[in-house]
Amino acid sequence: MQDSITQRICFLITSFLLVFSSGAVRADDTEIYFSSGSATDSVLRPNILFILDTSGSMEIAASGGSGEKRIDELKDAMESVLNS
Repeated sequence: MQDSITQRICFLITSFLLVFSSGAVRADDTEIYFSSGSATDSVLRPNILFILDTSGSMEIAASGGSGEKRIDELKDAMESVLNS
């Protein structure tokens, strides 16, 4: 019985410390979203991550009647986005 109470107290203290210490951690890219500079400063460009589906289902012909594979349409779309 005493072990159970001791374990619960340790768990509670650990949980408390984890919850309240996590507020002090900041991401490396927060300056992108919370710029403290004025409008005349250089523009901060955000980092962007694209995750693309390259599974076997992308080899199926895309709907729309073009006859092109889904992966080819994805490549065309990404090229268009990156060029703009």
